[in-house]
Amino acid sequence: VGDVMSFYMDHQFGELDIVTAIESKNIEKLIRTAGVKIKGASPATAPVSFYFEVPAKKVGSDYLPNKIHCPIVKAGTLVSSNTGVVFELAEPLDMSNWDDYSVMKKDTDSNPTSFAVKKTGLCTSGLTMSENFTIPDTSVPFRTISLKGPNVSEIVSIRDSDGNEYYEVEALTQDVVYKRVANIAIDSDHVSENIELIPAPYRFIAITSRASKKTTIRFGGGSADSTDNDLMPDPSELSLPLYGQKKTISRFTLDPNKMLQTRTLGISPRNTTITVRYRSGGGLNHNVSEKTIKNINSLRLKFNSSVPPSSIGSIKRSCTVTNLERAKGGENPLSLDELKFTALAFRNSQSRIVTKQDLVARIYAM
Repeated sequence: VGDVMSFYMDHQFGELDIVTAIESKNIEKLIRTAGVKIKGASPATAPVSFYFEVPAKKVGSDYLPNKIHCPIVKAGTLVSSNTGVVFELAEPLDMSNWDDYSVMKKDTDSNPTSFAVKKTGLCTSGLTMSENFTIPDTSVPFRTISLKGPNVSEIVSIRDSDGNEYYEVEALTQDVVYKRVANIAIDSDHVSENIELIPAPYRFIAITSRASKKTTIRFGGGSADSTDNDLMPDPSELSLPLYGQKKTISRFTLDPNKMLQTRTLGISPRNTTITVRYRSGGGLNHNVSEKTIKNINSLRLKFNSSVPPSSIGSIKRSCTVTNLERAKGGENPLSLDELKFTALAFRNSQSRIVTKQDLVARIYAM
């Protein structure tokens, strides 16, 4: 009996350390404790070239593609490879700003009558999906919802029926997020966008299970009807204490962590409908070879209102696609051993950068 009890005691102590732990559930918990985010399979990306045949137009003494007839390929257009891997266009393509063009047809006088215009856009094998969740009128702190799609690589957006937008944070104690906004200042030609710090009372964290490959979203623990003054951070806590007629101040330390201190840890949704848009899918087999993405699954186009319907049909039917480069970035989920080594390195860094050597080490670690 003593030998058996000693064995199990040694086993339990061994499960408390990430190096000696052998049970997968305990290893996963220790990895999360170290601050490492467990992710599923990563999607691949590939530059895909779109080709359209459009009528020619005489400009001066030269013939060029008619820009009015050039469509806009909307984001969300789906193409696929010969092996069945589906890719989604990430951003819209304006074919009137073509990368290249070539003559397709000529008349009897050898004048061009149509051109093939080409433009390349980035496509990803992580497909955008959307799910709706009806939240009842009951207050549940730290409410969780589970997404159906496996291998979620990115939460695109979360909004409720009241118009509130939820922001993804590293931890629910994080009250603020960085957001990209258009720069309307005089230097907008040089800097098109700025990064602004905005409060995020509506926030969430995403947790991925290594066993099920499913992602769970956890919201905050507070209520929007609460009278807690710490629901949003107080900027005065970060200001210098220049009260009254003070012209000088003694040594004073600004602590930005005060912006992360609240009692509610965010707002939990209640009596609303949550809409979650996310990208799902990935794997090592998504790194397809060049010139294998040739199939069009769903073509979403936008034409100028002056283009006749007959021309729209012929231009749409003329569309062809191909990838001149191999798809990259697709990876399978990390194994337990790989996650353990990642956690050991991450424990030493803990997102702290003090010296130049720390910064260089973190860059190499990325």
